Amino acid sequence: MTITLDTYQVKERVYLQTGKTNNGNIYETINFAMCPRAIAVIGASPDPVKIGTWILRNIYLLGYEGKLFPVNPRYEGNICGLQSYTSILEVPEEVDLAVIVIPNDKVLDVLGECAKKGVKVAILVSAGFAEFDKEGRELQNRIKNFAREKGVRLIGPNCLGVVNPGYELNTTTMPMMPAAGSVGFISQSGGFAGQTFLTARRIHLGFSKIVNTGNEADLDTTDFLEYFGEDSQTRVIMMFVESIKRGHRFQELAKKISKQKPILCLKVGRTERGVNAALSHTGNISGSHEIFKAAMQQAGVLLPRNIEEMFEWAFAFANQPLPQGNRIGVVTNSGGPGVALVDACLEHGLVVPELPVDVQKQLGEILAPNAITKNPVDLTFASDFGVYSRCVEIMFEQADIDGILIYGVFGADVWRHLLEQKNPSPKFKERLERVGREDVEHWSKTIVKTFTEAIPKVFQVSKKYNKPIITASTSAPWEDEAIKSLPENGIPFFRTPEAAAETMAAMVQYSHYRTKQK
Repeated sequence: MTITLDTYQVKERVYLQTGKTNNGNIYETINFAMCPRAIAVIGASPDPVKIGTWILRNIYLLGYEGKLFPVNPRYEGNICGLQSYTSILEVPEEVDLAVIVIPNDKVLDVLGECAKKGVKVAILVSAGFAEFDKEGRELQNRIKNFAREKGVRLIGPNCLGVVNPGYELNTTTMPMMPAAGSVGFISQSGGFAGQTFLTARRIHLGFSKIVNTGNEADLDTTDFLEYFGEDSQTRVIMMFVESIKRGHRFQELAKKISKQKPILCLKVGRTERGVNAALSHTGNISGSHEIFKAAMQQAGVLLPRNIEEMFEWAFAFANQPLPQGNRIGVVTNSGGPGVALVDACLEHGLVVPELPVDVQKQLGEILAPNAITKNPVDLTFASDFGVYSRCVEIMFEQADIDGILIYGVFGADVWRHLLEQKNPSPKFKERLERVGREDVEHWSKTIVKTFTEAIPKVFQVSKKYNKPIITASTSAPWEDEAIKSLPENGIPFFRTPEAAAETMAAMVQYSHYRTKQK
């Protein structure tokens, strides 16, 4: 049975879906917002705590190279060291993008000036529209109709706008630039889009572009899905959505795009209380989650269960090759985590085959006598992390293995505990001197060096055989030098063996979908 979102019934209301967007090519239109030659920030002021000033300051300080114009009808002079104008009509240059941060009852007049100026796209940061009350919804409709009539496309209202790290553009209030990368991110929540900057930085997730769509009076999630589908810098598409306005068109696009790029969609508003919260947040109504889930699965869209999982999957898809099958090798430094990995693999449709006898023999030649070589390959707490990469290469080269899960990554922090105790006892101090502090320090540094030198080799093995490798450890801290080097080298790192296995399963699922579509 094919499930579609043509007619999305929600609380006795029916939304009939339409296909095309207006005003020409959607990629070219949105690119005026993503790569503008000139920006006007309407609502910037000398007050450093005003949101308009935050945004102007971010755009300027974070490196935007185009022309930037503060606009404020009540102020003439310089704002953030830039010449200010009382109207966008006074700006002496063409303007591609207007960022509007003013009271909602002034927006119509300002949009009229933007239309006269020839502005291509306006980001409406201003709130107090459909998410607020009935009058706000009516005002939002008037603004939408007016903008479409005048040929100005809108992002928002009630949004933060866009980020393009490769173009050094950030129109949000977050005072930092995410790393450039290959993940395109569409978020209907401004707060979520901004707060994820820190999470992405921690795991080294880089973005092609980011957009917060807000209330979606005009340009909506479906438009941005089409944009990212065409964007050559985007390899993975990540979405945080409460509702889809044009379900049929969205599903049609998703099915087409997912043949080339993985789409990860975190859908909130899955319960009745969540639906009501979505209505008060962006003014949009979300429908039956079961219908949504079935339709997305048929279109090849992956549905992570939570925010953390979505980011972890995005990193893996962006940095690792797709597995060509579901036969998984497990390498671990302890039996217990190996069993947990096997359980998680089998529960998610993966296979953990016993390795051929000749492969086990080769592994036995480089491992300790008490190591287990069947699969999982249990290294029994090997202190030399370099042996991991040698095991992985043997398994990829000699066995029919499509991907490998590694558990037991330790970093320098584990070994420093002995030397960096906050309140060491007199007994410890005395005995440390007997053992020799220099010897212990040398031991600690040697182990750290072993890890940090071996990690790039693991990544090289993945690239050599074009097969994914995913790592996990419950103990190593993110800030540890060795652990940070994992994502820096494109190797996914997880807190639990189960999360690592689930990510591998998602990659297998998507790879299988793509194969079926060929």
